[in-house]
Amino acid sequence: MTSILGMAAGSIAIQLGGAYLRYLPFEAKLPPKERLRLWRYLLGYALLGFALYVAYYSHTGIAVEPYKRVNYFGWIPFFALSLLVIRNEGPRHTFIVGMQTLWYLLLHTLSGSVILSFFPHAATTPTERIPLQTGLYIAFFLLLLPVAKPMFRNLLPSPRFFDTRPMGWYFALLPLGLCVSPIVMLIDRPLMYTWQDRVARIFLLLWVFIIYRFTTLIGQRSREIDRQAHTYELLGQQLSALQAHAALLENRAQDVRRARHDLRHYNRLLATLLDAGEAAKARELIEAQDRELLAPPLSSYCRSPIVNAALTVYMQQAKSQGIPVSCKVKLDDAERPLGGGQRPRDFALQPS
Repeated sequence: MTSILGMAAGSIAIQLGGAYLRYLPFEAKLPPKERLRLWRYLLGYALLGFALYVAYYSHTGIAVEPYKRVNYFGWIPFFALSLLVIRNEGPRHTFIVGMQTLWYLLLHTLSGSVILSFFPHAATTPTERIPLQTGLYIAFFLLLLPVAKPMFRNLLPSPRFFDTRPMGWYFALLPLGLCVSPIVMLIDRPLMYTWQDRVARIFLLLWVFIIYRFTTLIGQRSREIDRQAHTYELLGQQLSALQAHAALLENRAQDVRRARHDLRHYNRLLATLLDAGEAAKARELIEAQDRELLAPPLSSYCRSPIVNAALTVYMQQAKSQGIPVSCKVKLDDAERPLGGGQRPRDFALQPS
């Protein structure tokens, strides 16, 4: 009975450890209440699962087939509870469970290799091999936990790999698909495997790591391209604002040239009227000239040429359409143009 209790506790510990690794990628985004609810469910089912495994092992005994059934299917209720709490994350859950399964295979490969190397007498007896391999798995899990925790916390690559359908599901199923083949091959085989099997599993994990690392690098490069595209878009908007502002300045320059020409004409006409003693007509001419004076000069909102140009263009467009708008600008450094990493603290256009 003691061995059955130990096997049931060991099986639950393995599956609870897998649930913990699958929880780590979501830990940072889960609210505290959701974390507490998830672990209440997981620990509650762990107690129930322990009782079920005790009954199951008592009925079947400690043998290869019951041990494999527990390992192949016992994680599903824990996974279902995670889906219940962490919703609308199907592709991410699928990707994480595939990576956790690969980690599970690695630890089982290590524990089996230790048995073949140092406990060959136990390798041929299931009643000795299964509890020993379970204990070694738990030992390796705890020993490598400092490595596994940061790895699984930062496991998820760029969101674009999951948020684009159906590509998100293709990527999510990749690690799970890679470990399905070796798992299916092991269903009907005895618990003792050859060194060739173990080397093949290690190379499988190596290639999965290479593919995963390549994927994360693609994600990082993609984010850099997006940032560069955003920067180019901002530069294009700034260039357009400067070009529009330059056009406004050119229009005002043309108005000034026309005004200078008209002013000479008015001055000659005014002098003629004064020489002729027609003061009333001279006054009418002056009043007409006042009415035809140029519009007020372009406003200067701040000393940043980019911000000032953009504001001038938008304010002119609003005024031309009869939209009353008020403008307020605050910059971290109002005495110098915006640049060199400075950021606007307050920048707003509001209807009057």
